[in-house]
Amino acid sequence: MPRKVIIWTVIVALNCNGIAWAGSAQSLRSDKNHVYHEALATSNRIFELIQELRNEIDRKQFDVDDLAFELAGEDPASIVSWVRENIAFEQYVGLLRGPQGTLVSRAGNALDQAVLLAKILKDAAFDARIVRGQLRPEQSRHLLEAMLLPRSSAPPFGNLDAIRHILAEIARVSGSEDPESLAASVFNPANVASKKNIQEVQRTTSQLMDLLQSSNFQLGDGLGLDSLTDEASDYFWVEYRDSSSGPWVAAHPAIPERELEGFESVKIDDIYVDSIPSELQHRVRVQVFVEQRRGANLSIAPITEAWERPAANLHGRAITFTNIPDEFSPDAAGNYATALEESTTFAPAFSGAVVALEKYFNLRGALIDPLVANNRAAGVFEKVGGAFGDAAGAIAGEENREDFAATTREWLEYTIVKPGGAEQVFRRDVFDRLSPEARQKGDIRLDGDNLEAVRHSLVRQFTFMVSAGRFTEGMMLDLSLKKFLANAPLLRLNMLRASNPEYPVRISPEIMQQIQSYWSGHDLLYDLLDKGTPDGFLSYRSAPSLIVHEQDFFIAPNEMVFAGIDIVTNARRSFDVSGAKLLPSVETNVLLGVWETFNEGRVLPPEVITRFGAAEVFHAARRAKIPLLVIVPDQIEKIDELELSVLTKRHLKDDLIAGNVVVVPTAPTEISEAHAWWRVDPKTGQTIGMGNSGRGTETTLYRIMLQGVGMAIISTLAWGACMTYIEWRERPDKQTTCLGVAGGTFALPYNVTIGAILLIATALVDVEVPPEAPPPPDCPKGYICRL
Repeated sequence: MPRKVIIWTVIVALNCNGIAWAGSAQSLRSDKNHVYHEALATSNRIFELIQELRNEIDRKQFDVDDLAFELAGEDPASIVSWVRENIAFEQYVGLLRGPQGTLVSRAGNALDQAVLLAKILKDAAFDARIVRGQLRPEQSRHLLEAMLLPRSSAPPFGNLDAIRHILAEIARVSGSEDPESLAASVFNPANVASKKNIQEVQRTTSQLMDLLQSSNFQLGDGLGLDSLTDEASDYFWVEYRDSSSGPWVAAHPAIPERELEGFESVKIDDIYVDSIPSELQHRVRVQVFVEQRRGANLSIAPITEAWERPAANLHGRAITFTNIPDEFSPDAAGNYATALEESTTFAPAFSGAVVALEKYFNLRGALIDPLVANNRAAGVFEKVGGAFGDAAGAIAGEENREDFAATTREWLEYTIVKPGGAEQVFRRDVFDRLSPEARQKGDIRLDGDNLEAVRHSLVRQFTFMVSAGRFTEGMMLDLSLKKFLANAPLLRLNMLRASNPEYPVRISPEIMQQIQSYWSGHDLLYDLLDKGTPDGFLSYRSAPSLIVHEQDFFIAPNEMVFAGIDIVTNARRSFDVSGAKLLPSVETNVLLGVWETFNEGRVLPPEVITRFGAAEVFHAARRAKIPLLVIVPDQIEKIDELELSVLTKRHLKDDLIAGNVVVVPTAPTEISEAHAWWRVDPKTGQTIGMGNSGRGTETTLYRIMLQGVGMAIISTLAWGACMTYIEWRERPDKQTTCLGVAGGTFALPYNVTIGAILLIATALVDVEVPPEAPPPPDCPKGYICRL
């Protein structure tokens, strides 16, 4: 339901008849006052209605503070009952979701349920603490049976009648001839997947299972009820009291009230009052590294500090990484190519996270302290580094002297830290100037590498989000509407520029701080991927899942642009519960991995020139009747027998070394751009379709056109990163560049391309604003207008 709300409200708000920025800027110029004020009034009314729509959302379903406020007047027993009745039990190790994620997911293990309950009790002015003890095997099995209990349905995410009325009003204001049609579309959503899609997933899963079961290993060896029973013996609950002198009362939210006998006598081993130790938490760490060449040697250096957070704090939070070049102003046609070519120094930047930078860097092998780089004399590093490389290269007889000292590679490391400290590391290259063939031979010369392609890769945007559970309808709708309202100043700016082209206009710094521009489809993507569970089965995320959206920055008009979805890790547990028994189901994990691979691309732009990924490769293999080969970890030598690229073989071997099984077509398919394989965890059945870049990915290439006075941008450099550039170079006059950069913030997933974010060309042109110039008439509050 909210998927349609999100899509349609934004489509109507941006494409409605009365908003002139989606039409001809020439008409705005011909009758500035009338058209501009009419368009502004229409847009303001729509913004008001969208705020009203957001006000109708029941935030208690996904905001733990709102829920705690609602329950603050209740007695402790009622609060315990609310958690027990509304939060289902799901067994996994450690603190994964926290109070917020547990509420949003409406489920959690004993520790997460206890953390949520303790939070609400403390907010209600009671003392509360979390206690830990060990269950006997029969108690553990009894706890696991709680997963078989019926789950309470989530209430409506808001006042549905009021939402219908607001949607009808939005349609009316936008000039629709049938205002009720918008609400009808919202409350009658289409099916999540076509029958053909579901059949293809089932057919591929059956093929995979037949191949896996015929191979010489035991599938699903790590997902038995005995291991779950041992795991569930590490048990947590809450104790509370109404005063510092009162007795502690035990509360077991994971256990139905009628079945508490025996659990109230569990011996307490540990008590946690203010926080949960890190060794009990699932954590996620992100860090950026570069590789540098000095003559015949390669060395590795971090350029950001290791940024680590509990997975519970990251659920539903989008974070974007990119590199900010020191010269990035477009020309009058909105072309960034020349500026990027002239850029020498790059600053790694995160949006939505405070990550301490170790170093800036350049492609000549210099690492620069950020404090020094902020000084305009920092160019000395480029000159000195270049001179060193040229001189050393001449002595060494290098074909290209400047290649003797160079930055050869940059990558991100995503590390999933499990409770207890075990780590799983995933590397994702930003660029690599050494070919796979050269690395295999130990050849580190850079003769002939493509610096233009390297610079394009450097400004690529990586937006990642962790999911620790699920996303509620109300939360997804609220996030989308909140972002739309935060970015409304950009739309008003475009209208103002179109109606007053002779006036350079900027947004005031106060408003600028509200603007966001990261890709925002993760929550909807996770929601889609969670909908693949078949009836009669229970499946949930038992460790942090991580998905990365990659997007080229718009460099020049009419250029090819890359976008991709990378499912980095998708840990799940699945059970057959159809017979009122809890039966671990490896096949369901395989099926859901296939489902995710076949559906991840649905959030990418539909107007693609080329689309390729694991799903497309396996379609092509089936059409060509190419056999699939199962390779287990102790058969790694079989990789060398396949007709595959060096890079593909390297990533296949990496998966095998990590203990996975791979299922790979024995010959290349008609899709020449990519090869692919299924990566299957033999213990759990967790499956991901992998691409030849080593990513769990669906990728597309499409073309962005610059047309007349505006352009549609699907996704762009992060706003926070652009602001980092402004602060770094001490150039507040570059704010208009950031507006251009941040203009493509409204890309919506589910194959809906919003082409109405038309940035007026002047918004992309860097302009100096004389401070003494008088403001023009009708300059809106919050904007800075100069003649």
